[in-house]
Amino acid sequence: MFKIALVTVVALLPISNPFSTIPLYLSLTAGQSKEWSRQQALKAAIYMAGILLVFLWGGALIKEFFGISIPAIRVAGGVIIMRVGFNMLNPKDS
Repeated sequence: MFKIALVTVVALLPISNPFSTIPLYLSLTAGQSKEWSRQQALKAAIYMAGILLVFLWGGALIKEFFGISIPAIRVAGGVIIMRVGFNMLNPKDS
């Protein structure tokens, strides 16, 4: 159980990107009381967790509804990256 939680946190860390959002948060809450800042941080954390959970469960339901498999998503992602790379190698004149 601990291993699953650890893997999940490590996977979600780049999405929330706390290392760049902490300085932004501190600059936005400068001049506010500590209690207000803590309340805002707690609200933001709750909203973030809620949104991530909704997309976790909702994404699984949508994936099952349309019959999409993980290998199909990987292939589609690879095709998109290939196309972006090809477009970077052959830019269109504008």
